[in-house]
Amino acid sequence: ELMKTLKKWFENKQSPPLRGRINWANFLKLSKERQAEIYRSCINKSKLDSMKDVAAGLLRLYKDTGKIFNFYGCNVCGGFHLTSGGKGRKKAIKRIISKILTTQRK
Repeated sequence: ELMKTLKKWFENKQSPPLRGRINWANFLKLSKERQAEIYRSCINKSKLDSMKDVAAGLLRLYKDTGKIFNFYGCNVCGGFHLTSGGKGRKKAIKRIISKILTTQRK
């Protein structure tokens, strides 16, 4: 899957979204398993640079889908990514989103 995606980027003369995330040469030296893990957890997701961006993204996704998403700090790119996984923080995120929406309606 990963190698097909990378091949498609190069065939279309597009750069993979590694810039600012990981050194391309170092990425290619990693095991296929580690490349796939980094692809799933970082490269294939939008990078958010600040908690303000995370909050805006969580609110937008809730408004668009009605679902509560979670986020995590990424040790690959140093940014944040949104995810549908992880239940621990979702209750707190739901309370915050509800509070924001209530405040916006006033």
